[in-house]
Amino acid sequence: MRTYIITILALMLSSLSLATQKPKLYVKAYGDPSKQPVIFVHGGPGHSSLDFEVTTAEKLAQRGFYVVVFDQAGQGRSDEIDPSQYSYQRYADDIKSIIDEMKLHDPILIGHSHGGPVSIAFDLAYPGVAKKIVLASAPIDFWAAMQSIFESCASKYSKSGDEEKLSQISFIKMKLTYDFESLTDEERVSFVGSSFFHALNFCKLYSPSQPTVESIELRKLVAQNSQPIASSGATTAMPGFLKNEDYIHKNQIEHVYAERSRYCGIYGDEDGLFSPLSLGVIKLTLNGQDGVNRFALLKGASHAVYIDQQDAFFEALRSNCELQWR
Repeated sequence: MRTYIITILALMLSSLSLATQKPKLYVKAYGDPSKQPVIFVHGGPGHSSLDFEVTTAEKLAQRGFYVVVFDQAGQGRSDEIDPSQYSYQRYADDIKSIIDEMKLHDPILIGHSHGGPVSIAFDLAYPGVAKKIVLASAPIDFWAAMQSIFESCASKYSKSGDEEKLSQISFIKMKLTYDFESLTDEERVSFVGSSFFHALNFCKLYSPSQPTVESIELRKLVAQNSQPIASSGATTAMPGFLKNEDYIHKNQIEHVYAERSRYCGIYGDEDGLFSPLSLGVIKLTLNGQDGVNRFALLKGASHAVYIDQQDAFFEALRSNCELQWR
């Protein structure tokens, strides 16, 4: 196991006072550097690679891969960045810097959740550098994922008779759907943040209904290894992306479809971020009409597919994504 701290040059800014700042990324590697490199791109905005690192990275390395995890700039254990620097281009450049610094050839990216759009943005910025991109619980049409949250939460609240929360989620959807352009940056952050708060805490859309014994133990491992997260990840990452990129309306279906031979997807059948319709669209986007099944739907898994059903996740990497065990 090798640990790297990689210095990434800050993007050139018009303000000379910030031009010399050089944020550092937290980067850690597992396994033999001579093996096929795999880079894990975590979700968020506002999270880190910690859960994949402590539960999955070393096990994947033992299957014959050189596994690299990192925390995106301004998130997790990496240095803070100015809110104006949150962008897909900046994150694509950071991944390219890691690849160049570590001399990684034909890397495979595993983009989890928002890490999927980040990985696709890298593929757009640096065509063909990634050998393959694995979309793990990753939205390729983010607004469809938001719609799934609204519908899933509304269904739960309606069945339980919780009229107050049903009214809240309905109001959030109305404002984000019909008034988005007129909302201030602060209002957009508030409404989007409230959507995910409902999904996580009230609707339990990211949790499997019957977690396995193994997944419970893996989550305990994450809790035991939890570390303080840089404040920037929790307070500026999502607002920064919403202001600079409007990521909730990002749609990358066309690119994934065009490059589907280099993509695959692993999703959970209990992930409330995806409706049956949106999963169907993702499956068709990845599979096309060439008869190759690049899409895996893991039974009993929610959003953290590599924790909820780890063995099935590894099998999907081998069979649907055609990663070669060595």
